[in-house]
Amino acid sequence: MMYYTTDGIYHIQLQARGLGKTYAEETLRKVKEVYKGGFTHAERWRIRKMMYSEFITKVKEAQKMYGNKFEEPYDSFYNNYIEPVYMYHPLQFNKDEMATLYCIGGPGLMKELRSTAIDFRDLEDDVKAAQTRLNEAKQDQEHALRCYLDTK
Repeated sequence: MMYYTTDGIYHIQLQARGLGKTYAEETLRKVKEVYKGGFTHAERWRIRKMMYSEFITKVKEAQKMYGNKFEEPYDSFYNNYIEPVYMYHPLQFNKDEMATLYCIGGPGLMKELRSTAIDFRDLEDDVKAAQTRLNEAKQDQEHALRCYLDTK
Protein backbone atom coordinates (compact mmCIF):
# COMPACT_ATOMS: atom_id res chain seq x y z
CA MET A 1 0.00 0.00 0.00
CA MET A 2 1.31 3.40 -0.91
CA TYR A 3 0.41 6.46 1.13
CA TYR A 4 0.37 9.83 -0.56
CA THR A 5 2.30 12.16 1.72
CA THR A 6 3.89 14.81 -0.46
CA ASP A 7 4.09 15.51 -4.16
CA GLY A 8 7.79 14.69 -4.32
CA ILE A 9 7.53 11.32 -2.58
CA TYR A 10 4.56 10.36 -4.73
CA HIS A 11 6.43 11.16 -7.95
CA ILE A 12 9.51 9.27 -6.77
CA GLN A 13 7.45 6.18 -5.87
CA LEU A 14 5.64 6.14 -9.21
CA GLN A 15 8.83 6.63 -11.17
CA ALA A 16 10.57 3.95 -9.10
CA ARG A 17 7.88 1.56 -10.32
CA GLY A 18 8.85 2.46 -13.88
CA LEU A 19 5.68 4.37 -14.64
CA GLY A 20 7.37 7.50 -15.96
CA LYS A 21 7.03 11.19 -15.27
CA THR A 22 3.96 11.84 -17.45
CA TYR A 23 2.01 9.00 -15.84
CA ALA A 24 3.09 10.21 -12.39
CA GLU A 25 1.91 13.76 -13.08
CA GLU A 26 -1.44 12.64 -14.49
CA THR A 27 -2.06 10.25 -11.61
CA LEU A 28 -1.11 12.92 -9.08
CA ARG A 29 -3.59 15.31 -10.70
CA LYS A 30 -6.34 12.68 -10.43
CA VAL A 31 -5.42 11.92 -6.83
CA LYS A 32 -5.55 15.59 -5.84
CA GLU A 33 -8.89 16.01 -7.60
CA VAL A 34 -10.46 12.97 -5.93
CA TYR A 35 -9.06 13.63 -2.45
CA LYS A 36 -10.09 17.25 -2.00
CA GLY A 37 -12.35 16.19 0.86
CA GLY A 38 -9.79 13.89 2.49
CA PHE A 39 -8.48 10.39 2.03
CA THR A 40 -10.78 7.43 2.45
CA HIS A 41 -10.14 3.81 1.73
CA ALA A 42 -12.86 3.59 -0.91
CA GLU A 43 -11.58 6.59 -2.85
CA ARG A 44 -8.03 5.22 -2.89
CA TRP A 45 -9.18 1.96 -4.41
CA ARG A 46 -11.62 3.50 -6.87
CA ILE A 47 -8.64 4.99 -8.67
CA ARG A 48 -6.99 1.58 -8.89
CA LYS A 49 -9.98 -0.37 -10.21
CA MET A 50 -9.16 -3.89 -11.41
CA MET A 51 -10.55 -5.00 -14.75
CA TYR A 52 -12.21 -8.41 -15.23
CA SER A 53 -9.65 -9.52 -17.83
CA GLU A 54 -6.82 -8.48 -15.50
CA PHE A 55 -8.32 -10.56 -12.68
CA ILE A 56 -8.69 -13.63 -14.93
CA THR A 57 -5.02 -13.30 -15.95
CA LYS A 58 -4.00 -13.13 -12.29
CA VAL A 59 -6.18 -16.17 -11.49
CA LYS A 60 -4.49 -18.18 -14.25
CA GLU A 61 -1.08 -17.25 -12.81
CA ALA A 62 -2.19 -18.22 -9.30
CA GLN A 63 -3.58 -21.54 -10.58
CA LYS A 64 -0.06 -22.62 -11.47
CA MET A 65 1.02 -22.13 -7.87
CA TYR A 66 -1.99 -23.17 -5.83
CA GLY A 67 -4.14 -25.13 -8.23
CA ASN A 68 -7.75 -24.19 -8.62
CA LYS A 69 -10.73 -26.46 -8.24
CA PHE A 70 -13.07 -23.56 -9.02
CA GLU A 71 -14.18 -22.37 -12.43
CA GLU A 72 -13.18 -18.91 -13.56
CA PRO A 73 -15.83 -16.47 -12.37
CA TYR A 74 -18.39 -15.04 -14.74
CA ASP A 75 -18.37 -11.32 -15.39
CA SER A 76 -21.51 -10.78 -13.27
CA PHE A 77 -20.01 -12.66 -10.30
CA TYR A 78 -16.86 -10.60 -10.63
CA ASN A 79 -18.80 -7.33 -10.64
CA ASN A 80 -21.04 -8.28 -7.71
CA TYR A 81 -18.55 -10.01 -5.40
CA ILE A 82 -14.88 -9.80 -6.33
CA GLU A 83 -14.69 -6.13 -7.27
CA PRO A 84 -16.41 -4.86 -4.08
CA VAL A 85 -14.02 -6.96 -1.98
CA TYR A 86 -11.04 -5.58 -3.87
CA MET A 87 -12.19 -1.98 -3.63
CA TYR A 88 -13.69 -1.72 -0.14
CA HIS A 89 -12.50 -4.51 2.16
CA PRO A 90 -10.59 -3.11 5.16
CA LEU A 91 -7.67 -5.50 4.63
CA GLN A 92 -6.96 -3.79 1.29
CA PHE A 93 -6.07 -6.85 -0.76
CA ASN A 94 -3.92 -6.26 -3.83
CA LYS A 95 -4.66 -7.83 -7.23
CA ASP A 96 -2.42 -10.86 -6.72
CA GLU A 97 -3.89 -11.53 -3.28
CA MET A 98 -7.41 -11.39 -4.71
CA ALA A 99 -6.52 -13.99 -7.34
CA THR A 100 -4.87 -16.20 -4.71
CA LEU A 101 -7.89 -15.93 -2.41
CA TYR A 102 -10.18 -16.91 -5.26
CA CYS A 103 -8.02 -19.92 -6.14
CA ILE A 104 -7.92 -21.06 -2.52
CA GLY A 105 -11.44 -20.22 -1.31
CA GLY A 106 -13.49 -19.78 -4.46
CA PRO A 107 -16.92 -18.13 -4.68
CA GLY A 108 -17.82 -18.98 -1.09
CA LEU A 109 -14.92 -16.99 0.32
CA MET A 110 -15.67 -14.03 -1.95
CA LYS A 111 -19.31 -14.03 -0.81
CA GLU A 112 -18.18 -14.07 2.81
CA LEU A 113 -15.69 -11.22 2.34
CA ARG A 114 -18.23 -9.15 0.40
CA SER A 115 -20.47 -8.55 3.41
CA THR A 116 -17.61 -6.94 5.34
CA ALA A 117 -16.57 -4.90 2.31
CA ILE A 118 -20.11 -3.58 1.79
CA ASP A 119 -20.38 -2.68 5.49
CA PHE A 120 -17.16 -0.67 5.30
CA ARG A 121 -18.27 1.01 2.07
CA ASP A 122 -21.51 2.10 3.75
CA LEU A 123 -19.62 3.38 6.81
CA GLU A 124 -17.30 5.39 4.60
CA ASP A 125 -20.27 6.86 2.75
CA ASP A 126 -21.75 7.88 6.13
CA VAL A 127 -18.46 9.52 7.14
CA LYS A 128 -18.26 11.36 3.82
CA ALA A 129 -21.84 12.63 4.23
CA ALA A 130 -21.09 13.79 7.78
CA GLN A 131 -17.95 15.59 6.58
CA THR A 132 -19.97 17.30 3.86
CA ARG A 133 -22.60 18.44 6.40
CA LEU A 134 -19.83 19.70 8.71
CA ASN A 135 -18.19 21.67 5.90
CA GLU A 136 -21.54 23.19 4.91
CA ALA A 137 -22.24 24.17 8.53
CA LYS A 138 -18.80 25.82 8.79
CA GLN A 139 -19.45 27.77 5.59
CA ASP A 140 -22.86 28.87 6.89
CA GLN A 141 -21.25 29.98 10.15
CA GLU A 142 -18.58 31.97 8.32
CA HIS A 143 -21.20 33.57 6.09
CA ALA A 144 -23.33 34.52 9.10
CA LEU A 145 -20.29 36.00 10.85
CA ARG A 146 -19.40 38.06 7.76
CA CYS A 147 -22.97 39.33 7.48
CA TYR A 148 -23.00 40.23 11.18
CA LEU A 149 -19.69 42.08 10.97
CA ASP A 150 -20.83 43.93 7.84
CA THR A 151 -23.90 45.32 9.67
CA LYS A 152 -21.79 46.66 12.55
